[in-house]
Amino acid sequence: MKCRDALRHLSPYIDSELDATRTYDISRHLIACPTCSKRFEEEETLERAIAERLRGPGGDESGMLERALSDAVSPRRRPGLLRVAVIAAGVALLGLLAYRLTTGGTEPIPELVEMVAKDHQRYLLGELRPELLTMDPAAVHSFFQGRVDGEMGAFPSGDGWQLEGARVCRFHEQPVGLVTLRYHGIPISVVDVPAASDGAARLTAADRCFELEGGRGILRRTRAGFRAAFGAVEMAKLEEIIAAAL
Repeated sequence: MKCRDALRHLSPYIDSELDATRTYDISRHLIACPTCSKRFEEEETLERAIAERLRGPGGDESGMLERALSDAVSPRRRPGLLRVAVIAAGVALLGLLAYRLTTGGTEPIPELVEMVAKDHQRYLLGELRPELLTMDPAAVHSFFQGRVDGEMGAFPSGDGWQLEGARVCRFHEQPVGLVTLRYHGIPISVVDVPAASDGAARLTAADRCFELEGGRGILRRTRAGFRAAFGAVEMAKLEEIIAAAL
């Protein structure tokens, strides 16, 4: 993807208005291109500033929207940026209110979900790579034999799903298997923790999806233990990953 194409679609990318393929293409371009990445960071900084103002002292989110916009948006910014700021502020406000209504704002993100999310972000940045690159499920299961306790569960196949690779990571000092999948090109990281492990004793399955920076995470109990997954896909696709291991 060329810079002009990425920048032309930057506003709908921020607004989550693009299809999965173009979203993935722009994400990869932003990782590889410092110039476009800086432009994205400038707009993302504006969004964070607005969200922080909306979460300011006293919790008066709705009353601070206009003040946040007037403080954050400068006349020197490009004309389309005001639209981005308005939408970003609205999304931040709705997301914050929905989180408080559904969880009371107190439910912590499971430790395993946080671990998978952090590893996933490092993978996207090129800091981590699969030890095994393969699209063959049998090769993945063979790779983990003798390297981790227990067995990896099955994974979705067909209809846009594709295996990419596998590696060993650690959860509470115990080696566990991490698999990278793709759904229509969008990468998703999946970790299985055996039921008999020390790490599993620290886990409690959650009944909802967790919103983190860069995507959504999920944690469920499976036939063999626990499975956590993270990626920039909708909840239904994460549920498919869990269902494959049941």
